[in-house]
Amino acid sequence: MTTPCYVDNANGPIAMSQIKSEFWDSLGNNIGDYRSRNMVKFNVVTGGYSYVTTPSGQIRYSDFMCSASRYTGDILIQFGGGGGGDGSDIGCGGGGGAGALYIVTDYIFWNNSFQMSILVGSGGAGSSSLDTRGGQGGRSDWYGTFPSNFDVFGGGGGGSARSERSGGTGGSGGGGGRDRNRSGNGENYSSGGSYYSGYGNVGGWGYSRDGGLNNPGAWGGGGGGFSGAGGNARTDNPGDGGSGYNLNTFMGTANFRGAGGGIAGGGGGAKRGGGNPRGQGGYGGGGFGGGESADSTPGEEYTGGGGGGGRGDAGAPNLVSSTGKNGGKGVVIIRYPGSIVKGSGGTVTTGTVGSTPYVFHIFYSSGTYTT
Repeated sequence: MTTPCYVDNANGPIAMSQIKSEFWDSLGNNIGDYRSRNMVKFNVVTGGYSYVTTPSGQIRYSDFMCSASRYTGDILIQFGGGGGGDGSDIGCGGGGGAGALYIVTDYIFWNNSFQMSILVGSGGAGSSSLDTRGGQGGRSDWYGTFPSNFDVFGGGGGGSARSERSGGTGGSGGGGGRDRNRSGNGENYSSGGSYYSGYGNVGGWGYSRDGGLNNPGAWGGGGGGFSGAGGNARTDNPGDGGSGYNLNTFMGTANFRGAGGGIAGGGGGAKRGGGNPRGQGGYGGGGFGGGESADSTPGEEYTGGGGGGGRGDAGAPNLVSSTGKNGGKGVVIIRYPGSIVKGSGGTVTTGTVGSTPYVFHIFYSSGTYTT
């Protein structure tokens, strides 16, 4: 049940029904769509509230008075990570990019059993084809925060060895993949995937060089992470995944299923054939690229980390080529200060950030948050 609100304006209370349908917010949504809700919708993309103008000035969110109590919190939205590219026997794959990360701060929740839908994006599939880059990570969302065209903010897939060598565009871009370079072809590069500013970073390029007929070389680029770009590949060195976000700054001492205390790390690129090193997964759940020492690994679940790129065999003893690995699933986390649980939904835990206690609602899968 929602609680009716009104505007405490100098000209007297103004009901929601009196707001003219001709008013539109900055996303192109008609204010009439919000009349049945208990508040004017907050636009997280632009950081502003919807308003109208009256003889006494603009009506803003702070003017609305409701009989329900309210509390303030923050929402962390992590998209799914991109899958790694395929290496097979002729080259190597790039690492997947991390999914977009966005944090809404100081959101006001009305304590009136209002239900808010939560969507948690899946990780993109690792590629098993030389001609197809890794899959893009899935969209996470909270209460319809992002329009449908934000599907592209999942992590970009890593490039594969032949047709789709360039890394895919995403919240963070995937690393470029490369095929082996036969004698006389010189040096060649494949571009890392583009990214969306403020949500991630660019993927690193893939690289191959002329090593003669019997010694060609190829190395995959690293996928971008939230805090750092994916590493560029170079001779004997695939690119490492870009660094992600330190989740301890948001969750402090609270328990979280993701490993390593971070999220949104890029996947490492692969190396074709024997020898070390392989591309390292970026801090924050990025998977490792393939190399002689081990196969590639997927992005960590619930971190939105990119999957590692698949390796090529290059005829090395006891070594087979491998496919790219899946990106990590995303997560949505709601927090508010204090030790008393006020809402419901998700996995509920408590922790301290600095000296401030918080309650956390962690959504490892899609669901509903009730205020």
